Amino acid sequence: MPKSYRHLWPRLVSFENLHTAWRNARRGKRGLPAVASFDIVAEDMLFELQAQLEQDTYRPGRYASFRLVENGKRRMISAAPFRDRVVHHALCQVIEPIFEARFHAHSYACRVGKGTHRAIRRCQELSRCYRYVLQCDVQQFFPSIDHEVLRTVLRRHIADSRVQWLIDTILDGGKDVLREEYRMVYFPGDDLFAATRPRGLPIGNLTSQFWANCYLHPLDLFIAQELHCTAYVRYCDDFLLFADEKATLHRWRSAVVERLASLRLTLHEARAQVFPARTGIPWLGWVVYPTHRLLKRRCGVALARRLRASAAQVRAGQLPLEQLTNQVRCWVAHAECGDTYGLRRAALTAFYTPLPVVRVLWEAIAQLGFRNVPSFRMLEPAAGIGNIISAMPPQLRALAQITAIELEPLSARMLGHIHPDITLYAGKGFQDVNLPEHRFDLAISNVPFGDVGVADHFKKRLMRCYRYSLTAKS
Repeated sequence: MPKSYRHLWPRLVSFENLHTAWRNARRGKRGLPAVASFDIVAEDMLFELQAQLEQDTYRPGRYASFRLVENGKRRMISAAPFRDRVVHHALCQVIEPIFEARFHAHSYACRVGKGTHRAIRRCQELSRCYRYVLQCDVQQFFPSIDHEVLRTVLRRHIADSRVQWLIDTILDGGKDVLREEYRMVYFPGDDLFAATRPRGLPIGNLTSQFWANCYLHPLDLFIAQELHCTAYVRYCDDFLLFADEKATLHRWRSAVVERLASLRLTLHEARAQVFPARTGIPWLGWVVYPTHRLLKRRCGVALARRLRASAAQVRAGQLPLEQLTNQVRCWVAHAECGDTYGLRRAALTAFYTPLPVVRVLWEAIAQLGFRNVPSFRMLEPAAGIGNIISAMPPQLRALAQITAIELEPLSARMLGHIHPDITLYAGKGFQDVNLPEHRFDLAISNVPFGDVGVADHFKKRLMRCYRYSLTAKS
């Protein structure tokens, strides 16, 4: 018999547990109006929640739902009121350690110390050891989760009746959120009343993520203990089984379909296929090969779209520049999980000259004699945010009188903050700027985005380096 736990309720409703839950729930969200209004009277709100829980009068509020397109799929995301999120954290802080100790070692979704990157690494390790892989994906997973089956799974270890009451209250509060997303599936033994069974977990709840792992825990045990499959990895409702024989994987597929039916779940039949691991496993936004990992093309396209949208918000003053910077850093950290050096270089240096090239250019300029003159006048006709100017050696920077032109307003604004001592023409292209009559001694720019002619009667020296050029007068 599995070990069950009683006397959990006093710890759950303690003020210390609720206070910790409040701090965890507001992390990273303190700027939101709902969170800020709760924080103003946090102590009173926590005591009120504690009283409602102790008196069994707590009732969840209504969810705020919206649709989100993620990885080409339209999902219904539901956000609970902030006070309910505090209760969700308080519940999970008490019962999650009980299940965490029992979860399969290679279940990676929504667990501390796991995550997508470790799941990808585990997938690649197995692809190097086995010839074939069975890829499985549960169909309409969150809308299909049956409340009665979930209660049975949870009550195997949670024997405290008041904790069970709180679990039932949270489940009942979200039972109709995904009703329209679910397409009815009848299982053997069902009657017409099966369509009325409560089902569905709102996507976005902390409890939903945790309970999803609990719901599929019996499947993990079945695969490990009854199928004796040791080469197994799961991330939420996406999982992989590896073996050296196709027949073995086909037999396991039939067994998995039967076991999922007992949980009132079905597989995506078209996607649940056996194929050689060396051909690449499309999983979690990556294509995983035994020798390398590539980011799916749609992820790169999605990045470009997000950056364009965020840049437009920054220009309109709707988004802080620091937040755009954080978005780029987060994407780079994610992309570094695979072999994406070329993609990152193309995405992040498309409008900027790579630093090694800039250094070569400045070395050449110094050798042309610019370090030996009292001063010189320099033009950057497509300056961007000033990468070329920033890489200028201090000796040359002290001698230079710099004029820069930048058409893109956001880049020009950043350039002005970084280099306030230069003469800057912002929001105009080179062809639209009326420059002074005097000549420039040096013009340097990124050719693909700054290929402009420079007035120079002498043209005594012209050097090209890589795809970048400089024109200098001696």
